[in-house]
Amino acid sequence: AVREEAEKEEGGDPEWGSRGLTEQQAAKAGGVKAVAGRAGGVTPADAVLVLLLGHGSFNGTQAAFNLMGPDLTVDEWTRLLGRLPAQRVAFVNTSSSSGAFLPAVAAPGRVVVTATKTGGEPHATPFPPFFVAAFNHPPADPHPPRPAPLAQAYQSATTHGHHPAPPQALPPTPPPP
Repeated sequence: AVREEAEKEEGGDPEWGSRGLTEQQAAKAGGVKAVAGRAGGVTPADAVLVLLLGHGSFNGTQAAFNLMGPDLTVDEWTRLLGRLPAQRVAFVNTSSSSGAFLPAVAAPGRVVVTATKTGGEPHATPFPPFFVAAFNHPPADPHPPRPAPLAQAYQSATTHGHHPAPPQALPPTPPPP
């Protein structure tokens, strides 16, 4: 659905300033271009959300978000995020092995959400669809005027049976009863 929306809207959602990548654009150069291109239009007062939906990997020393062709490593993502002048940046990596991203991309003013606690969790997680659904349509309001706050989406996703690492700068979700 995310890819279909990106293809339908070509440039994303102008009201929210969103930008998605089609399957053909989902290569290393496309990811770099999308973030670098967005950086030029962002001010320090803006809020930026980077949402990764897909697969990740971790070889014991280097984590990466898998793309068509060469992957974008955690170090490359850290540099790309550092180019954003916004003081409020949310980085949500819903991929497998995404927990390895947390220590590297964490920075002041940045909220980091990962679907796994560590890089050593290589299997796909159930977290992404629950997170995206909660972000787009919070349970309390099925037709919200804007996306749900990250904390609300995270807590909703974790109540559906998956407990990734708590987001940096957000209180941890209590364990299930």
